[in-house]
Amino acid sequence: MVDLSLSSDQQDIVDQARAVARRCLAPRAGGHDRTGAFPAQNIADLHDAELLGLLVPTQYGGTGADLISWGLAVAELAEACGSTALIFAMHSGAARLLAADAATNPVAERVLKEVTSEGKLLSWGFSEPGTGGNILNP
Repeated sequence: MVDLSLSSDQQDIVDQARAVARRCLAPRAGGHDRTGAFPAQNIADLHDAELLGLLVPTQYGGTGADLISWGLAVAELAEACGSTALIFAMHSGAARLLAADAATNPVAERVLKEVTSEGKLLSWGFSEPGTGGNILNP
């Protein structure tokens, strides 16, 4: 039999994401949907809740969470505000990729510390089809 119960650390992350999603993101979601405005306050709230560094290793000030915790956190955020959840997911993927290079890249270390201490937001850069860009090779 497989035990699918969450560890206490995983449950804490889910609870934290659920709380910020319900308290902060959900009340503003409709407004962001209507206006198309970037949810800057939502991102600040995720930083305040220490979620922007969820996939950043602890040595750079992050949580160093596993992908199960991260995926469940994204699901909680998405229930409240899909736009914010997508931004968070893209940010987290970029942070994870950058963290993989941080041991040999001093710029990566600095940027990851800015994510966790200042709430900096990361993203990916891609080109559209036919322009030479390749999403599988950013």
